[in-house]
Amino acid sequence: MPQVRFEKADIGDLPSEDAAMDVAISNGVINLSPEKRQVFRELFRVIRPGGQVQFADIVIDGELSEAARNDIELWVG
Repeated sequence: MPQVRFEKADIGDLPSEDAAMDVAISNGVINLSPEKRQVFRELFRVIRPGGQVQFADIVIDGELSEAARNDIELWVG
């Protein structure tokens, strides 16, 4: 059984069984998802009890304007 596995998947619909992972790492992905609650539900679904979710992401304190929400360059730049 491999110690490390990399998956290319939709972070809101992970291809893993419940409680199958020791660690999930996300770098700059969660902010791109419009369904953040679903993302965290999935992350915590696939993590074993006592496991870890580690992520680095952009956080804002406040509401985004409609123009900012619809400007793809701001999301990926």
